[in-house]
Amino acid sequence: MVDPEMPREANVAEPGAIPKSPVTIGGGGGSASLTLGDAMTCYRRWPPPTAIVADGPYGLAKFPGEPDTTDDLGAWYAPHVAEWARRARPDTTLWFWCSEVGWAEAHPVLKRHGWRYRAAHVWDKGVGHVAGNCNGDTIRGFPVVTELCVRYVRDAMLTTEDGAALSMKAWLRHEWRRSGLPLSGPTRRAAWRTRRRGSISRNAASGTSRPPTRWSRCPNTQRNTALRPRVPTSRSTASRH
Repeated sequence: MVDPEMPREANVAEPGAIPKSPVTIGGGGGSASLTLGDAMTCYRRWPPPTAIVADGPYGLAKFPGEPDTTDDLGAWYAPHVAEWARRARPDTTLWFWCSEVGWAEAHPVLKRHGWRYRAAHVWDKGVGHVAGNCNGDTIRGFPVVTELCVRYVRDAMLTTEDGAALSMKAWLRHEWRRSGLPLSGPTRRAAWRTRRRGSISRNAASGTSRPPTRWSRCPNTQRNTALRPRVPTSRSTASRH
């Protein structure tokens, strides 16, 4: 909104004036920085993002360099998608805006660079969008009043000593095997030692001189790790029963 009290030069930019870039909006924790320029030259100096909102070409030839069809959108997005993947964090979310056909062309490129599809959200622009987009060609079919916003995420990948990229679960399993430990044995042995130490400490605290309680498997259970104490009985006690 133009302020009538302000001088004219403060309200109207001179023809051909290029705004200073980057421009910082807001302050403190709510500030944002806007950069005017080629994104390919800015990715390396921008911090790793937690969210990427991409609303690039749709294949409509609306700006210099935009393809005039959706057939070449995959090739157009390829270098950008590679930079997004290189700079992304494990928790980065990508919101990819495009038409349904444009997304179909770009999806293989996103998938190739490790972006995992999560959901496609449809923006319904409403009947008001029909008026300005009605002509002899479009009137023969249903009006197109929607766009897609597709959500992608990254899988957290860790690198082994051989340079192989594995998921967190696969990496943990790989490192466990590399250490030489069995996958299930240490858990049972640790549980055995914990129970045995507990019985010894209780004997020492009570001042008794009896040996530590021996443990045996429960006969009425299918769990191999379930243990119960086996208390020795004298012959006289057994004879009374």
